[in-house]
Amino acid sequence: MNIQHCRFLVDSYFSDTQVSELEPAYVQDKENWEKVSCRPFLDVQQTGMIGRLLWIPDWPFIPPKYRRRWGQYCLLRRRD
Repeated sequence: MNIQHCRFLVDSYFSDTQVSELEPAYVQDKENWEKVSCRPFLDVQQTGMIGRLLWIPDWPFIPPKYRRRWGQYCLLRRRD
């Protein structure tokens, strides 16, 4: 399917994602797409085992290796 025919799109964005021609970052393409709604989603690649198994508050004194890392899933609408 050609993406040019889509009016809406769901895309994910995680900070460590490598953008490529095969996997573009539509979330960051503000010229062609606008965010309708976004929701946080746990980034399993960047969150350690402890952060995935236990609820640990996101307080500044918690060491980074124990913190959860978040990405987002967004519903996008094509700009006219």
